[in-house]
Amino acid sequence: MPYESGPGAFWYLDTRALVHHELGEYGKELEVARLGQQHYPDVAAFFAAEIRAKVASGPTAEIDAIVTRAEQAAGNSNDTGSLLSQGAGELRAHGHSDAARAMASRAAEYYERRLDTGKPTPGLRDSYASALLMSGDCRQALPIRRDLTRHAPDNLAYQGSYATALVSCGGSREEARKIADALAMVERPYLRGANLYQRARILAALGDGEGAVRELQAAFAKGNRWNGSAMHLDACWDPIRAYPAFVEWLKPKG
Repeated sequence: MPYESGPGAFWYLDTRALVHHELGEYGKELEVARLGQQHYPDVAAFFAAEIRAKVASGPTAEIDAIVTRAEQAAGNSNDTGSLLSQGAGELRAHGHSDAARAMASRAAEYYERRLDTGKPTPGLRDSYASALLMSGDCRQALPIRRDLTRHAPDNLAYQGSYATALVSCGGSREEARKIADALAMVERPYLRGANLYQRARILAALGDGEGAVRELQAAFAKGNRWNGSAMHLDACWDPIRAYPAFVEWLKPKG
């Protein structure tokens, strides 16, 4: 779609890049990323796509240069933290654990500076907590996750992320299980299975592959959108990535 069509014009091309990544077609993803940068030069998503493709296909040393180009193209650095975090997530997902922690630490430092110099919005604190967790800093991350949940108890994603952080940081598995059970009871309009998806995340973190897949299936049946690209990066699924039913769930269909 032409750039002039509006702020969502890039959505289709971005989605195409994500699908290529899920299919392991990293060369095609890179082609789409470069096409997107050509037509939507100030959209960070296509620099993120380039990072994904580069990490997955091997040359991880180029990430810094890609982030710099993104900053220059956008004319500001508001997306730097997101790009660093996505780079860290891809590095971790593709087996580069040391490089992932180092890049996540850089992302956390970026968000910390933003929090020190601007308004500490919940979204910014959420991003900061995610970067801290990827860097291995549970001491700082867990209180932020807990505080976000307490101040926004209706935010299902905050509930799920706090519970999965509890598990990954060696906190109370019983508390995480209670959050999962509470999510199963949530009833309100337009949920579309969002509560069940967050419950699945917690069960996966707890190592309950059968329960996690069951809740994923139920969430999808209720209208929850496909989350394959997010699940690729989300460490909560790591304990069940080899579970046969989960492997089958992630397989491309059609």
